[in-house]
Amino acid sequence: MKKLYIFDFDGMLVDSIYDSIHCVNEALKICGKPTYDKDLKTLYYKDFRKFLKDNDAGKETEVYTI
Repeated sequence: MKKLYIFDFDGMLVDSIYDSIHCVNEALKICGKPTYDKDLKTLYYKDFRKFLKDNDAGKETEVYTI
């Protein structure tokens, strides 16, 4: 018998954005990059992705692998 587990971490059941940003900020600190300190209540994902790209912390960088 197969079992299926569904994890919903997109904000519907669990508001995980604060934990996610905290983890990203820890990786940024380790790599000597500036952390994301804007108000998370007004977080716009596109702005956050731009912040990472502007601070050399995108998918093609060492920050992404931490």
